[in-house]
Amino acid sequence: GVQDASDAVRQLQGRKHTLAFSGGTMASAAYWIASGAETIYADQTAVVGSIGVYTYVLDTSRADEQRGVKAQVFSSGKYKGAGAAGQPLTDEQREEIQSRVNDLAAVFKADVRRFNPAITDETMQGQTFLGERAKAAGLINSVSTFARAFNDLRNWI
Repeated sequence: GVQDASDAVRQLQGRKHTLAFSGGTMASAAYWIASGAETIYADQTAVVGSIGVYTYVLDTSRADEQRGVKAQVFSSGKYKGAGAAGQPLTDEQREEIQSRVNDLAAVFKADVRRFNPAITDETMQGQTFLGERAKAAGLINSVSTFARAFNDLRNWI
C-alpha cells in the first residue's frame, strides 16, 4: 500500500497543493509516501531518508541444536518456509531472499526518482539525514518549522 499512498499524494497535484512535513522521522515507507508531495519540509532535527529495503532472518538452528531441539520444516517447494524459526537458510534461499529485497528496493528507488530525478544512488543507500543535510541531498525542499510550513500551505490556497 505504500506505493499506492505515494501515488495518491502525487495524483493530487494540479488539483491541490501537496506538502509533506516532518518534525520527527520521515524515513523508509514514510519518505516513500512523502516523496509524492509537491514540496517536502522538515525541521532541523528531523530524520529523513532511509531509502532502501531489508529483511531479517534469525537463524537459531545452532542454539536449538545445543539445547537438543531440532526444528523440521515440511514445504511444497525449496523456497517455501525459508527463514522458518530454527532452520538455517540454504545458499539458494539466501539468493532468493536477497533478490526479493533488491527487486523491492529497485521499485522504491525508481518511485523516489520519478518524483525527484536529482536524488543520487549514493543518497539511497539506507542512510538518514538531518535537516540541512537532507536538503543538500535533495530529499527535502526546505528546512522549516511546522508553523512556517503550515503558513506556506495556507498561502497557496
